Amino acid sequence: MYCGSGWSGGWFLSGWIVPGLFILALLGGAAWLLKRRTSSSGLAPKACPRCGGLVQEVYFRCPHCGDALKRNCPGCSRVVDQAWEFCPFCSEALKNETKQPTASMRTNQQTP
Repeated sequence: MYCGSGWSGGWFLSGWIVPGLFILALLGGAAWLLKRRTSSSGLAPKACPRCGGLVQEVYFRCPHCGDALKRNCPGCSRVVDQAWEFCPFCSEALKNETKQPTASMRTNQQTP
């Protein structure tokens, strides 16, 4: 039996389904990335507890006064907020710690 041009033994548009789905997936992924980027960049700044300067949630130190905004938990070593009393990850008490000078601070104090 003779099959004319355009007949591939299946659906007429079957050659466009896979590329069409691929393009649709690319457009959906790009839209998701744009939405994710705009929603995460809208973080409201908060005030530094020491100097009152504006700081972002992701900052570890205040860019105005240098005060530590976050620290590591002594129990699990995860990053926790400086004002927290307990670690939410391992329930370790955090308020009883005294600030220890870091190695870079000790070397700076020893130099004349």
